[in-house]
Formats: sequence, structure tokens, C-alpha cells
Amino acid sequence: MKKKWNLYNISESRGILMGFATLIVAFFHCYSFHFTKIFKSQVVGQLFDFIRKTGNVGVDIFLFLSAIGLYFSFSKNSNIKSFYKKRLLRILPAVIIVAIIYYSYLKVKIGVFIQNILLISLFTRGNRDLWYFSLIIILYFLYPFIHKIIDKKDIKGLLGMLLTIFGLTILLYNIDYSFYQKIEIALTRIPVFLIGVYVGKNVYNKKEIPSYLMIINFIVLITSLLLIYKGGYKYYIVVRYLYCLLGISIVFMISFIHTYLKNKIVDKFLTFIGKYSMEVYLIFEHLCLEVRKVITVNSNFGFYFIMFIVTLALSFLLSKLCDLIIKLIEGKKEVKAN
Repeated sequence: MKKKWNLYNISESRGILMGFATLIVAFFHCYSFHFTKIFKSQVVGQLFDFIRKTGNVGVDIFLFLSAIGLYFSFSKNSNIKSFYKKRLLRILPAVIIVAIIYYSYLKVKIGVFIQNILLISLFTRGNRDLWYFSLIIILYFLYPFIHKIIDKKDIKGLLGMLLTIFGLTILLYNIDYSFYQKIEIALTRIPVFLIGVYVGKNVYNKKEIPSYLMIINFIVLITSLLLIYKGGYKYYIVVRYLYCLLGISIVFMISFIHTYLKNKIVDKFLTFIGKYSMEVYLIFEHLCLEVRKVITVNSNFGFYFIMFIVTLALSFLLSKLCDLIIKLIEGKKEVKAN
């Protein structure tokens, strides 16, 4: 019997989706990689440059998949204290370690250093180095409330929250544009997370959807790409929301394809990369930027390839170090409890 695709396949494809998102985000951060200088055909070069420049959609995919994962986690264990502990221990050790090393290396002023370590510099100074983690921690704390609304009100709850965040975004844009500019990179990513929670509910319930909707999904994917490529929008918020649509449609499309077409080598590779998605996201961009300041690069391809391999090695070490820290923290708590 031929396997049918349903939303639960998104959960089954999570590893390869995280790996795919990690690779395209890393590709996006290869800032000096210009394909128009590589290919004789300007059309081909511009096409690949566009693909690289749209790689930041990987962040939208991260948020979307994170929301789905949170729905699963909270549905299985709704103890809020346990939920917060698990989530914060997952990200804070790695973020704090990388932040301390990176900002110590940059020798930033102590006040700035503290703001960066506390992940508040996005709001105080518009520093985007760790903006994703500033946002995700806020979303973690709000999640039990979001989960309750989605569970009780379903699509009406989602629409209500989306309209609320849209309204607040427009209000902030008009009232305090300076502050809006500082946080828009995070503020405009909230909708994709909220939609992810709603989709997470349906993934958890293994809801089946008609196959023809994948045709609509493909149309959304292509349309989003074309509209992003068109550019020239007066308000950049339009582009942010197009990335939201693009990210969601990519998740659906890859999951759909993966249901019927599997390759063990590709799956294992992407799943391995996805396992260290957070660590790669934390390390790769900053490593590339700082190394380029001290060495002369003859081959951008060779440079970024080597930097990615180094990043994977550092990510593995960082992951193991964080695992050790978490065990020590949990071990001390167990001793105190006894």
C-alpha cells in the first residue's frame, strides 16, 4: 500500500529539515561569495546569488520547526517549570559560552559585554549578533499562554494572535520608528512561530490534508520567491512576511517529497548537520568574519568550505561541553533534593 502524506510527516522529516535550514543559513552567511564572478553567464550567476541571498529563510524554518517541536513537548508534559528548565538548558549554555568567547575576543566595553551576554543588546542597542536567541527566549516564556490559546480557540486563536502582532508592529512602526528598526528582525519573525504552533497541533494529531493542497503550496513557494526577487518594496516588512510564507511552503514541500523519495546518504548527512544546527548558527558567521580579518583569502569556495568543516568540529565540541555542564547542573540539583 502506497504511503500517504499527512502533516505528521513534517515531524518525521524534522532532522533533514533542520539540516537543510542550517546549510542555507550558512550559505547565506557566505557574504563574499559572488556567483556572477564565477559563471560566465550573468543569468546563472545572478540566479545563484539570489539563492544565496534568500538563505536567511532558514531562520524562518528554524522558528517554524521549533514551534512544532514545542507543541509536542508541552502536550506530553505541561509542567511549566519543567518546560522552562528544559528549554533554557538547551540553549543558554551554548549561547553564553560563545558570547563570552566572542565578545572577550572583540574586547568590547564591559557595559556592552554584559548587555550582550544577557541577550538584551538587541533591544538596547539594536545589536543583531544574537537576536535569534533574544527572540526565542521570549517566545519560550510566552509559549504556555500561546499553547493554551491555540488548543482552546484553534484557528480563531491563531488569527487573533496574528492580527494582534500585526497591529502592534504597525503601531510601533508609526510611534517609535527608531526602536522598531532595532527589533524588526525579531518582531517580524513572530508570525511564522505562531503559525508553527497551530501547524504543530495538527502535526501532533496527524491530520491528513488533500494532495491538491500541495499544488497550492508549490504555487505559494514559487510566488513568494518571485515577489522576493522582484524587490523594491517601500516597507521591508513585506519582504519579512514573504519569507514567512516561503519558509513554511519549503517545509511542506520537502516533507512531502521526503515521504516518497528517500536517500539514506542524504538523509543521514542532513540529519547530522541538523543535530548541530544551533551550534553552527552560533559559530559559523562570526568565525568567517573574524578569520577574514586576519588572513588573505584566494578562494572563497575553499575558505567557506574549510570554515564550515571547522565550524562542525567546534559545534561538536561545544555540544559535548554543554552536555557536561547540563549534567553537572542537574546533578547538583539532585544532590540538594536528597
